[in-house]
Amino acid sequence: MEYLSAAGRIPLLTADEEILLGRAIQAAQQLMQSKPDGPYSQSERRILHRGGKAKDRMITANMRLVVDVSKKYRRQCMHLSHEDLLQEGTFGLIRAAEKFDPERGYKFSTYAYWWIRQSMARAITVYDRSIRLPGHVAERIMKLRAWINKRAETHKCPTLAECAEFLDVDESLARDCLYHMQSIMSLDAKARHNDAEASALVDLIADSNNATPWQYVENDLSRELKLIRQILPQLPGKQQDVIQLRFFDGFFSYEQVGKRLGVSRESVRTAERKAIRQIRARLELIA
Repeated sequence: MEYLSAAGRIPLLTADEEILLGRAIQAAQQLMQSKPDGPYSQSERRILHRGGKAKDRMITANMRLVVDVSKKYRRQCMHLSHEDLLQEGTFGLIRAAEKFDPERGYKFSTYAYWWIRQSMARAITVYDRSIRLPGHVAERIMKLRAWINKRAETHKCPTLAECAEFLDVDESLARDCLYHMQSIMSLDAKARHNDAEASALVDLIADSNNATPWQYVENDLSRELKLIRQILPQLPGKQQDVIQLRFFDGFFSYEQVGKRLGVSRESVRTAERKAIRQIRARLELIA
C-alpha cells in the first residue's frame, strides 16, 4: 500500500523540530481564530503559510504512528477495511497537530497517540457495525474481544463469570457484550444448501407458503373496496352517482360527470368532496 510505504520513508522529527513546528502551527491557528474571515496583512499571510507547511511536515513525519495504532484495532474490525481505518486515524493525527501545545514539554507522538486511537475507536463504533452501539458499550466490547483473543492463544475459553469479572460488570451485561461481539450476516449473502448452487440467504429462509407483500396490499384494497360499495347506497343520490362515475364506471373527469348529470363541474367536485368525507368517517367507525 502506498500509504504504508510512504510512512516508512519519511524521517522522524527531533524534539527541537517538534517544538519549532508546533509553535508555527499554533501561531497560525491563533491567527485564524482571531480573524476567521480575514483580511490578512502580508506578515499574517506569511504566518499562515509557515503554519500550513509546519502542519504538513508534522503530519507526514508521524504517519507511521497511524500505521502502528491501526495494527491494534485491525483485528477488531468486522467490515471496516484497513484503508478506511488508516484514513480515520489520519483525521485524528491532523486534529492532534492542530491542538498540540509544544510548551507543555511532552512529545508529539505521546499526544497524537490518543487522538488517533480515539478517531479509530469512534470509526469502528459508528461505521463498522450494522447496528450502532453507544460509545462506552463499543469500547467495552472491544476490550472484551481483545482479552478473549489473548486467552484463546493459551486454548482457554473464558466462562461467562470470568468475562463479567474482567469487565467488572454483572453477568447479564457480560452476556450482552458477548452477544454483540457476533457479526451480523447480510440476508443477501450467498449460502450453499445440500451442495446445490449458491443462493441468497433470504431465499433459503423465506416461507413460500406466506403471502407476498403485494398480495397483502391487494387483499387490503379488496376489503376496502368491498366496504365502500356497502357504504355507497347510504349516501345521497347525487353523491352516489358522482362516486360511481368517478371511480367505478370508467374514471370520468369532473366535466364529463357534470354533462352526464346535468350539473356544473364545480358541483361535481363539491359532491365528491362531501362523499369522500362521509366514506372516510364510516370506514373509521367500521375499523
